[in-house]
Amino acid sequence: MKRVILYWCILLGSLLGAGCNTDVELCYDEHPHRTLLDFQFSWKEEDFSEKPDSMHVVAIRMSNTIRYDFRVTSHPTGNTGVLLSPDSERDEEASDTISGAVNDKLWVRSGPYQFIAYTSSKDLILESPQPGSSQGDENTVIDLKFRYSPCTLSECLSHVGLSSWEDYNPYSGYIKNGNAIMYQGKVNYQTIPVHASTDTSKVVVNFKPALITPRIYFDFDIQKEEDVVIDSIWGEISGIPASLDFVDNVLDLKKTYKMLFRADYTPLPAYSDSTKAMTMKASGQINATSLVPSYSRRLTTGPGILHLAAYTHVKNEDGTKKGKIFRVCINLYNTLNASGLLVWNANTETYGQGTLGKDYHLRIASPLKVAKDRILNNEDETVMDNWKELGRIDIDI
Repeated sequence: MKRVILYWCILLGSLLGAGCNTDVELCYDEHPHRTLLDFQFSWKEEDFSEKPDSMHVVAIRMSNTIRYDFRVTSHPTGNTGVLLSPDSERDEEASDTISGAVNDKLWVRSGPYQFIAYTSSKDLILESPQPGSSQGDENTVIDLKFRYSPCTLSECLSHVGLSSWEDYNPYSGYIKNGNAIMYQGKVNYQTIPVHASTDTSKVVVNFKPALITPRIYFDFDIQKEEDVVIDSIWGEISGIPASLDFVDNVLDLKKTYKMLFRADYTPLPAYSDSTKAMTMKASGQINATSLVPSYSRRLTTGPGILHLAAYTHVKNEDGTKKGKIFRVCINLYNTLNASGLLVWNANTETYGQGTLGKDYHLRIASPLKVAKDRILNNEDETVMDNWKELGRIDIDI
């Protein structure tokens, strides 16, 4: 009889042990075990001054799928934050499972995870369906992409500090330059172990964020005639992909947007110097995931077109000033195709981003030649992208 009782005790113990998995917590309804996480960020020196104050972190358990969303501070160490979802765990008291007062609740259940940390902004819209609770496998990945939030032309003008802009390329809408700077870090696979309910130690998840909206510069020369003074230059670039898939680095090229920016040029020590004939260095800059070139070098609308408004004036003999705004465009067909901003993946037949962590200086070989009353044509029409005058406006100064 004692032997029978012993067998039943062994059998019961085996059944209870089989009900829980130490690698993936399945029986959490009865006695949930959560593991505290310590999110850390290893920033590059050049990005440290521009890093956001906080990051959004998504954690997907790749077996018996469950998703967690967090918002945490972005320091190298010692970060705090909040659990955003799932609601069922966010609303529970920390004292139920972990001793001590833990206000931030940066925890997950045990198992194999994929983590993605990224900058969140009102100008970026996240597209990511919440996974169900069905059993997954270790090939499960986060379905996560972001798309830009478009804005009106008036909103973009206010953002850059410009009073008006004539849209010569109305194929698409605008997004704000500077408001969509995004950093992203990934941990593609990390197993989070089970911690006992009395264990307050933390598991480190370390991200190495990279700038996925690189700084893109448009560098060009301005060759101006004598007595022509350059007052300011404003630009518009088209062809910014609307969305990017975080997981597989795929860009959606079917929809693209435009950005406005101000271009800087060589400062001159005195007004008298500005009236001389000379060549000036100019450069404009945006932050964007990439740029899509035009499918034809002859087009002046669509993606891959750079428009400029050059505000100039000429000083008359009587001391009065005659102002003029030159509107010009250039199809950056050759420049963009040689830039490396887009990379073709023959296996998946998709386009991805170029090398991250670098600035892209798009050197426009053709100079912008500004005369008193017109934009001069360039001689080379074969291998260089060339400027085209679209219109001019006389202004009172």
